[in-house]
Amino acid sequence: MIELKNVNKFYNANGITNLGLRNINLELNKNEIVAITGDSGSGKSTLLNVITKIDTFDEGEIYYKGNETSYFSISDMDDFRKNKVGFIFQNYNIIDSYTVLENVMVPLLLQGYSKKEARKKALVLIERVGLKDRFKNRGSKLSGGEKQRCVIARALASDCEILACDEPTGNLDSKTGKEIIELIKEISKDKLVLIVTHDYSLVENIVTRKIRLSDGEVVEDTKFVKVEKEEDEILDLDYKPISKKIKFKIAKNNVLFTPKKTIFTCAVFFVIFFITLFLFQFSIYSNQALNVNNPYKNKQNDRLYVYTEDKTQIDIDDIKSITDNYVINPFFEDESISFEISNDNDRSNINCLYSLYPKDYKLIDGKLPENDSEVLFIIPNNSMTDYELIKDYTTLTFANNKYKISGFAKSSSITQCMIGYSSKLSKDLLLSTEINISVKSDDLITIQPINSDVEKLTLIFPNSYKEIINDIEISIEIEGIYHYSDYVIEYSDDPYIQAKCNYKKILTENVFEVSVYEANTAKIKNKLNSLGYEVDIPSKLDVGDDILTFMSNLYGYLTIFMSCCLLVIVFFITYFILSKIYSSKKNDYEILRTLGVTQKDMKTIVNYEVFIVGCTGLVLGFIIAFILMLLIPSINILLPIKFLTFVIYILVCLFFIYKIAHRFNKKLFKFSVIASLKGDDFFD
Repeated sequence: MIELKNVNKFYNANGITNLGLRNINLELNKNEIVAITGDSGSGKSTLLNVITKIDTFDEGEIYYKGNETSYFSISDMDDFRKNKVGFIFQNYNIIDSYTVLENVMVPLLLQGYSKKEARKKALVLIERVGLKDRFKNRGSKLSGGEKQRCVIARALASDCEILACDEPTGNLDSKTGKEIIELIKEISKDKLVLIVTHDYSLVENIVTRKIRLSDGEVVEDTKFVKVEKEEDEILDLDYKPISKKIKFKIAKNNVLFTPKKTIFTCAVFFVIFFITLFLFQFSIYSNQALNVNNPYKNKQNDRLYVYTEDKTQIDIDDIKSITDNYVINPFFEDESISFEISNDNDRSNINCLYSLYPKDYKLIDGKLPENDSEVLFIIPNNSMTDYELIKDYTTLTFANNKYKISGFAKSSSITQCMIGYSSKLSKDLLLSTEINISVKSDDLITIQPINSDVEKLTLIFPNSYKEIINDIEISIEIEGIYHYSDYVIEYSDDPYIQAKCNYKKILTENVFEVSVYEANTAKIKNKLNSLGYEVDIPSKLDVGDDILTFMSNLYGYLTIFMSCCLLVIVFFITYFILSKIYSSKKNDYEILRTLGVTQKDMKTIVNYEVFIVGCTGLVLGFIIAFILMLLIPSINILLPIKFLTFVIYILVCLFFIYKIAHRFNKKLFKFSVIASLKGDDFFD
């Protein structure tokens, strides 16, 4: 069955080459029970490992049924172990988190049995080794003898031709050890059984052959029973991949059967993703500092603001020649206006923007306004305002005029609540515009005129001012910017300076600024610029070049840069923490590899496992963030987030999970199976 010709094995450590095996020549056949003995360090386990393809050899050749094995790739060695070899180790190599049944089912599932078939066959084998009453117990709850029986049942499940036993009684008491040896004899029919032992007396009653090693050489080879040599045959090692369903089941079992580790790992992922979400949103909010000098609050994407460089009046016919969607003197559009909202039982004040042409919103309740006495209430996606707190309000009041709230909507284009769609409300807001009159004589006096139905702005001075009126400096400004000079002076007996004006007349006949609402903002801007007007696009307004702008830009970019650095640091901290968790599962991975799980399949299993736990942490992060938003509405830096930001965040988190899994796999396969079994820590 197996023939070794001049096999040599060397080990290199710290630049020194040590001999493991020297000129081994052996022929091993089916139905032999071979004891491999010798002093500690004589090469017993090394010989077993190279025969069973846990380890490689350096010189000579090992034949299996006449087939050379020196050309075996790592995948070939994995496939050979899966289909040809069953293992019984001194330290049991049982997966402690699995039940007896699940441990025995593993090799059956790897061979392609369905779950139902694997369970049925595993129960028969478990009963055969005397663990029928313990098949539901986890490996960690078994005694040493029971663990070894479970391992024997698992070895039988692989229907192997070679049974490799490395000190199978080393951790057992003498009585249990004898029972295990008898059990090995019982199951040895039609198999080649290799037993490494330092105490030959434990197995001398069952072995058919004794091989003794010293310093890596065979110094004794005694055959007690002669067996016939098996005929050679072609070795088929075509890789048959494990189904995705089986790999996912193994990964799921690794997650579910280690609840404490899974919960802790999930918590680590959750904290990291929560921090990442915070950094994402914080970076976005900090990036708004790049537009800190932008004076506009209404930054809808299709809005343009038109004015003249010298603050003179605008010819409204120029605007009409380009668009019908405009608002004259829209000073109020960039102000937070206090509106009263009410229902039958309650009333409250709320600060909102206003636009006659709101865009880019999604109606979430009610309907659009049908006339000038109705308005739409629009809430920004990232607003602190909770829709649940305002959805029951039905009426909006401004300047003693009432408007019905026809519906509620949400928008990602605004940063503050907005009221929209009523030209009547636009006029009410226009009439609230400030017209400041400054009179400079001995003192500077600012007067807010009374709105009344007069033909011209009328300034009323006390009679005592008649003699000095020509020496008085009068400054009239609208919104503190635009100068106005069309006024008359009257005198009265009242001792105070007063003023009357017709707001509507002044602000409709004299156009100082215009808001234009059109989708193609760049094209409209070019047309208006060609007519000599200054045009701002609030959503794209460039900030100035002053020191404040420079500092705000610097702050914004530094914040984004620091957030990226923190994300990198978070990745390595997370990897360090998770590596310690997964290092405790290294033994389970080693066992699966000795059972013949190929590198490719093992990588997939680890990927599944990390993705299951990572995605669970990601979902928990969103759920808890959402709950926090419900409990603490003022926390609006986390949720809600824009759809594009959400997609980018998910992709970053998935990439993060992938990189963690990739690094685990890279370390997992850094060493050969034998190096792992010797205790090399692939996470260091």
